[in-house]
Amino acid sequence: MNVSICIPTYNRLDVLQQAVASCLNQTRRPYEILIGDDSSLNDTEEWVKANLPDTDVKIKYFHNSPSLRQARNVNSLFRSATGDLTVLLHDDDALMPTALETLYNCFQQHPEIDIAFGKQYIMSNEGVINKEDSEELNKAFYRTATYEGLKLSPLEAGFLQQFPNDGYMIKSHIVKNIQYDEGTGDACDFDFGLQLGLGNYKMFFVNSYTNCYRISASSVGTKDDNNASIYAFNAVSSLNVPTESSKYKQEWLVSKAPAAIVNAVRLKDYKRAMEIYFSSWHRHKILSFNGVKLLLAISFFSLKRGILKNKVAVG
Repeated sequence: MNVSICIPTYNRLDVLQQAVASCLNQTRRPYEILIGDDSSLNDTEEWVKANLPDTDVKIKYFHNSPSLRQARNVNSLFRSATGDLTVLLHDDDALMPTALETLYNCFQQHPEIDIAFGKQYIMSNEGVINKEDSEELNKAFYRTATYEGLKLSPLEAGFLQQFPNDGYMIKSHIVKNIQYDEGTGDACDFDFGLQLGLGNYKMFFVNSYTNCYRISASSVGTKDDNNASIYAFNAVSSLNVPTESSKYKQEWLVSKAPAAIVNAVRLKDYKRAMEIYFSSWHRHKILSFNGVKLLLAISFFSLKRGILKNKVAVG
């Protein structure tokens, strides 16, 4: 089976170069690398033409004008991939040298699976790996030896976010049918994993590090208008799950409630922030120091917005 690697990119040639290098430096070579470029500049196109024409791996480059934005860019790459298996890699992340071999072997040893993924390292903007934070990240997302294999159901793997935002390997026919939803904004990675879970596609977790997730100033999670936390919380809270999965759902909502409240406040959705704050998922934290501080922040910004609205109305 051939493997296609899809890399959407936007004005980040420096890290894209590292991402591509990690794809070419594999113990099992990919069949093709597809680059979907939303950049406003031509430097990425010039670099691709000057440095990648002679590689034995097929390179497909698409300069999107106008920009397709994240979801449509990924979907376009998925449709253009011709390999039997597809890997998505964000332009600021990187694959470990044995990633393709490790994930490919999962399909060879377990032909019934549809998707394979491993653990993620967290690395700084400069590419320095933080092993302690990486362990905490993977523990939080059920990527430990306890959950290796098919321990979680596809739905659980989806809404618990064991399924990662990138670095996964998936049968190509699936991503041509279930694609990224443009309407989910910054939560499109989460929504995609959730849709795969609802589709009951078998997800295999291998307890090995397969890729690096870069934390940088331009990461989606660092944007002030990011809506991923509140979207994910709303999606999971309204999700009907089997009885055997209800414990996982409850634990997830309890752990994510504070982040969802902060996200709602940033987006000026104070009503939803208060609903979650006094919900059963957060009620036990109300009298804690952080709980009181959070309530004061909601009240302050809500009141401030009301005062500003009144001033505009009077003016």
